[in-house]
Amino acid sequence: MSDSLVQGEQPPTSESAEVALIQVAEDVALVFGAQAPAWLDVQPLVGVTAEERRQLVDAAAVSVGLANALAQVGGGVTAAQGLVHLAPETLAALQTLTPMVGTGGNNLGVLVDAAGKIGHVVRWTPAAAPSAATFVASMGTSVALIAIQIQLAQISKKVDANIELTKEVLAELTWQSDAELKALIADVRRAYGEAMAIGAVTEEIYAEVRGKAHLLDKSRRTLLARVTSYSERLGNAGSKDARRKWLIENAEKSLADLQSLVQIQQSAYVVRALRAEFVSGANPTERGQQLVTRIRDEARTEYDGTMEQVTSLADHLQRQLGLMAEDGDRKLGRFKSAREARARAELIRSGIVSNLPALKTEEPTSAVLMGVPEKVRRAVRMLPLITGRREHVQLASTCTTESSSRALLFVLDERIVLTAERDFFNSHVLTHEIDGDSIRYVRTPTGTRLVEMATTEGAFSWEWPTGEMWKIVAWANQLLASRMRLPVAEVPAPPESLGREVERAIQT
Repeated sequence: MSDSLVQGEQPPTSESAEVALIQVAEDVALVFGAQAPAWLDVQPLVGVTAEERRQLVDAAAVSVGLANALAQVGGGVTAAQGLVHLAPETLAALQTLTPMVGTGGNNLGVLVDAAGKIGHVVRWTPAAAPSAATFVASMGTSVALIAIQIQLAQISKKVDANIELTKEVLAELTWQSDAELKALIADVRRAYGEAMAIGAVTEEIYAEVRGKAHLLDKSRRTLLARVTSYSERLGNAGSKDARRKWLIENAEKSLADLQSLVQIQQSAYVVRALRAEFVSGANPTERGQQLVTRIRDEARTEYDGTMEQVTSLADHLQRQLGLMAEDGDRKLGRFKSAREARARAELIRSGIVSNLPALKTEEPTSAVLMGVPEKVRRAVRMLPLITGRREHVQLASTCTTESSSRALLFVLDERIVLTAERDFFNSHVLTHEIDGDSIRYVRTPTGTRLVEMATTEGAFSWEWPTGEMWKIVAWANQLLASRMRLPVAEVPAPPESLGREVERAIQT
């Protein structure tokens, strides 16, 4: 789609709109109209009953005035056509549409395709528009339905027949090779593509996957058990050396099993969706629709549970592999380095949680660094890998504690970390984690680099690096002083006698 907007001498009106797009996610919109425009790559709604389509249209009518906004074109009727992925260029085009006053954030205009041909008069409701929120609120139980459709749209782009089961998995499944499973996944891709092409699951299409789902389920259960075991064993590896040993022995096969499990689970989800659509068309009775609902619910529960396990292990792996790379990279099976293995873990994770990136180890551009530059930068990269938390680093510094021990200090948004260098770099342990609300007093004697901090968790003191400019030291002291908190409950009440004296003074 082009980002060009044609504004004729007579601008389009709401009544002339031929297609409506209601944005339901960051990059996904529901398409309404008499028919899906050829210039939009619309994915049909799979496994959606006629009643559910009517509910979607009713919700749109309530929230964005769809009944009056879309004209009947070519004798057709307004309908929920499907989902469309909003590519950056598509969003850019939609953002050029003219806002409609008093419509809750709707926009109207004429879009043209890349060839310069007029597409349709389009009415667009952005996700941030009040009417979009009203639409979601009016959908009722259809919210879950659309969530499944969005998930299916994402999965359909990722189902891949290029799967490779490890020797251990093949042995557990008592298979000589994974050729049969690869063929099934290829069948799933083909059947789903055919269903998308015609907007329905026919007997012929469903026959391609019917009776074969047990292979997917068998391999899914085996791999899920292995992934669960990996998570438990890596979590129980208490020391840095134990975790490193586990990674050397298991990183390669755990990543292979993770990737296989993702692809198998995604294929299994697509098979369930195809079955739901087939049952919906073959058995329109109330009992048939109850079965459709059950198939969907079970598929969603199974998918979410599996992906939660995958995401957890992938995130743990990428953090531990990142720490291994910081401590001294090495080859891990087919991976040339821990960094390469970590990139694979991040790729697997991003395929599931695309809107939540993995913990980054780049140096924050807004952080102030004090002390030995190389050491502090490395510490900043390692901190999120050790904690597993996404935190903004305001200040990171080397320092010396009262026992003349070398330490590291991190000032974060909600807490302060003060840890011995040896514990941090050698054992990946944080010595002290000080909650921001526990800081009661910060003393910084003039003319010194000393800091004394009193907290509800104890007293701490250290000295800033000797080579740091006084201007930076003063700023760091002010930053710490700004963290002092004294709750009202801890403010001492005046003695009773003092209270009477104050009262008499006021009276006189």
